[in-house]
Amino acid sequence: MSNDTTPAGAHPDAPEIITIELPRMEDYTQDFARVGRMMQAMGLAGELTPEDFARWMEHGEAIRASETAGK
Repeated sequence: MSNDTTPAGAHPDAPEIITIELPRMEDYTQDFARVGRMMQAMGLAGELTPEDFARWMEHGEAIRASETAGK
């Protein structure tokens, strides 16, 4: 016996099937690379002296400024 909410032949306790479409993995390639670089940078930053860390941050700021100027 079926009712209005159960398709004919379907068991009323059967789980509902939901289909979703995920973005292609290629869409995340740049994000994965960026996260990898950030994790590596965090590991290296923990090994630097405060003076070396300050120099490293200044170098990063200079790189970002040159990338922004080039756009």
